[in-house]
Amino acid sequence: RLQQREKELERREAAVTGRVDQLDNELKAKSEKLEQTAALLRRASEEREAALREAQRLKAAAAGAADASALKQAAEEAGSARIELATAAENLERSDLALRESQAALSS
Repeated sequence: RLQQREKELERREAAVTGRVDQLDNELKAKSEKLEQTAALLRRASEEREAALREAQRLKAAAAGAADASALKQAAEEAGSARIELATAAENLERSDLALRESQAALSS
């Protein structure tokens, strides 16, 4: 009877040992998957940060381009205004000359 009990205990010990080994293997596999997932998450995070930096750079470049475009437009408008002012000054000189000639003709 003692031998039967001993054999039963050995059988149970073998079953427990087998189950522990199985659980250990499962744990190792899950641990490896978690490490792979963590590596993927780190890489995704790095890529996200790089994309955000690139978006900020592009936004700054777009703002700079808009500023440059606004400056160019302002310069073109100033050039147009300068031409109009010069034309108006010439017209004023002509009008002034014509007025003086008319006054001279009336005085004579």
